[in-house]
Amino acid sequence: PTSASASASATDRLSPSPPSRPPSWLPHGGLTKCNKPPVPPTQRLQPGELCAPNPTGTSINPTAGGGSALKQPYGIAIGPGGRLYVSDKGHHRIACFASGGEFAFAFGAKGGAPNELHDPRGLCVHAGQVWVADMCNHRVSVFSLRGRPIRQIGRYG
Repeated sequence: PTSASASASATDRLSPSPPSRPPSWLPHGGLTKCNKPPVPPTQRLQPGELCAPNPTGTSINPTAGGGSALKQPYGIAIGPGGRLYVSDKGHHRIACFASGGEFAFAFGAKGGAPNELHDPRGLCVHAGQVWVADMCNHRVSVFSLRGRPIRQIGRYG
């Protein structure tokens, strides 16, 4: 598939689903569980939980242990090829998962240097870059798709 169709497919998988598939919600201010039976969009994920429907309509859990374990997942964005970027505010990093849910890599650590984050929240992928709302550093941090720092906008104070 082309990158455009792969991206659209990944976005579709994270949109509210038809009744035959488990629903998923991505409300402002945090991620929400998707499971059977459906959980209202007011309930947040617990540490280590992230669920995204796959193309067959069943659920996958891309956070099962190892470096993939999440602590307070907050924001989510879809990158090229359906890659999933999750702001892991409890670990002060961005965790990346392949479109099938396998952990790929993570970037960031607690701190204020260009390659560090402190309480990352919202994020988006645009024009080959990952833009992160770096809350406690009072800035927007911009990274390459592989996590190389590109620039910071704003500063503390």
